Formats: sequence, C-alpha cells, structure tokens
Amino acid sequence: MLTGCATDTALASTLGISPQTLSSWKSRDTIPYALCVEVADEHGVSLDWLLVGEGAMSRGEVEGAAARESAAVYDISPGEQALLELLRSLGEGDRQEIRHVASEKRRLIRIEQRLEELAAAVAAIKRPV
Repeated sequence: MLTGCATDTALASTLGISPQTLSSWKSRDTIPYALCVEVADEHGVSLDWLLVGEGAMSRGEVEGAAARESAAVYDISPGEQALLELLRSLGEGDRQEIRHVASEKRRLIRIEQRLEELAAAVAAIKRPV
C-alpha cells in the first residue's frame, strides 16, 4: 500500500481525518481531489496512477520524460535540467523550503543592487563641481 497503512484507522490518521470521514468517502466512493493531489505529491506518484491506476506509478518517470521534452522546447541548459530533476525528486516540504530560500536570496540581491545604486548616487552628489 502506498502509505504503508494496514488499517483504515491508520490510514485516516495518516491523512489527518477521522475514521468516520474515511468510511463515508469509501461508502460514497468519493475522495476530495485536493487530497489526492497532496498524497500524489507527497509520495512522488503520478496522479493518473493514483486516481485511475493508469500510466507509470512514479511521477519521476512521467516527469523525467516530460522534463526532457520541455527542456528541448524551452532551451533549458543541462545544469538547469539537472537542478529541476533534483527539485522534483524532493518532497513538497523541501521544495517549499527551497522556494523560500531562493526568494530570500533574490530579495537580498535586489537590496544589494539598490544599495550600490544609492552609493553611486551619494558619491555623485559628494563630487566637487
């Protein structure tokens, strides 16, 4: 089993829902789509495989082929492609952390650029005419 849960109670706990909610979903044969996306992302499986049992189980297999095709179309360098594949192999929490760090790095670079501009402006004002 994908989650490693042997019982419905364990599965409900893993999903963060009550056993009654899981029982209700099973009896109605419905599961919230957002939860399916979250589980697929968390476990690195293809959403098609999770929902309908078709295609490759591993999202990496599907994404790897799609990423290589996309790289050719968008002219992504091999280094960028390797970074993208590495990023896709991580869990959502790790990806969010990396996005946060990258955003912070970009913000710091912009601040440094602005400081350089301001320093140049101050230097220009201080120059004797």
